[in-house]
Amino acid sequence: MGHSSASSREPSEFRASQVPGPSAPVDCGPLLPLSPPLCPASVYGSHSIDQVEAVLAGEVPGMVYSRLQHPNAVQLARACATLHRAAEAVVTSSGMAALALVALALGSPGQALAAARFLYGHTSVLLEEQLARWGVPVLRFDPAREEELEAVLQQRPGMLWVETISNPQLQVVDLAHLARQCRQGDVLLVVDNTFASPHVCRPLELGADLVVESLTKVLSGHSDVMLGVVCARDAQLGRQLLQACALWGWTPSPWDCWLTLRGMATAELRIRQACHNALLLARRLAQAECVRRVHYPALEGDPARRLVQTQFQDGRGGHMVTCTFAGGREQAQRFLDAAGLLVVPSLGDVHTTVSHPATSSHRQFSPQQRRSWGIEEGTLRFSVGVEPSEELLVRVHRGLQAASGR
Repeated sequence: MGHSSASSREPSEFRASQVPGPSAPVDCGPLLPLSPPLCPASVYGSHSIDQVEAVLAGEVPGMVYSRLQHPNAVQLARACATLHRAAEAVVTSSGMAALALVALALGSPGQALAAARFLYGHTSVLLEEQLARWGVPVLRFDPAREEELEAVLQQRPGMLWVETISNPQLQVVDLAHLARQCRQGDVLLVVDNTFASPHVCRPLELGADLVVESLTKVLSGHSDVMLGVVCARDAQLGRQLLQACALWGWTPSPWDCWLTLRGMATAELRIRQACHNALLLARRLAQAECVRRVHYPALEGDPARRLVQTQFQDGRGGHMVTCTFAGGREQAQRFLDAAGLLVVPSLGDVHTTVSHPATSSHRQFSPQQRRSWGIEEGTLRFSVGVEPSEELLVRVHRGLQAASGR
């Protein structure tokens, strides 16, 4: 016979003919894809030992192993660095991984870390329980009290941690003032900017050294990824964090990086609308007799409004609103039932969602601790979405009527 049939081929030959081997990216010709390519490869190879060695040694740019770096993470890191005006950015597998990366890579046994008293619950647990195992004492203070700030800085901590907008009380800190104080004491200022995003506040421009964000939230914006990022003012510090991230194995998924880049393309538009809706929601809640307290930084009369005008872009107060119902948990539930809003222990979706801090973000603390922080059974935290304002206000009006027993 002049040729062999498929059934007569050797098994190895058959497999090689069906499965493509290592190759260069597909040539798209002179036109470029509008959507960035997804590259899920875990490892990269070469026929040359010298080439692999040169890439591993950092002598030439390139990819070797996706735990160290991969194209989608690099592209997302560059986008985040651009938004925050950072020298370097490191993308991690979650927002908590980003926080842990900073704590473990830069913390030193015996050297204290100063942290704002009002922080996301899991951040407090990470700092006070996990870092304690590494011999890192944590000093808590209220950033709004100058005497407390001075007291912790006198103890020469290595880092000072705050949130741009605190979770869930929505207190705003004076970042420029903190940065000046930290610089005088040679203390790294670390800012969790998750509740703001770079489209509301860019802490590096106000003097912060490191910015941490959960990309899971509003920047990706569609409740379908799990990622975090650390943006560094100093390039060398950023490279140090990148190396530590690879060693600890907090590498982000290429798919999640790709989705986040997709979400970031519309982030500014989404956040602008969400901030608009949040102000309208806060004003409506403030008018309700059944609501005892409303926190929204840009709301008229809110203590944070002055800082909003000076350090937030276009006077935006963010997309988060917190309120406390006078009738407690039962009244808050009546509101939710009538408004038809989902209870979700996260934030940043395109739809408005609600969380109950006492049973979610701060559930690990005692009722006495929560009350001292202004977190009650009737406290709800709104993550405001981008739906039409009229639609949101109709839902809220219906919920308030039910909560008031009308």
